[in-house]
Amino acid sequence: MENKQLAPTAIAALVLGILSINFSLLVIPGFILSAIGKNKAQEGYDAIAANPNVYSGEGMLKAAQTTSKVGFILSFVGIAYWIFYVLYCVILFSNL
Repeated sequence: MENKQLAPTAIAALVLGILSINFSLLVIPGFILSAIGKNKAQEGYDAIAANPNVYSGEGMLKAAQTTSKVGFILSFVGIAYWIFYVLYCVILFSNL
């Protein structure tokens, strides 16, 4: 069995995807991290497609894409949370 290298951006993409989930309620960092993580995962897939005998790590790249997508979706949930929170505060304090 050949000893292949991990795709160059696989670890970075996975870390960015995980961080996008962690920062999703802060909305903007969640969007930014998920977009960068998705792009890094695509760069890894492109490197594997260009040199399939040199690079491996499709599973890690798939996990990175999945975590980036989850972070992106949770960022939308964060937007909804902050909208409802602001509306709640406005309604609560307007009755005082």
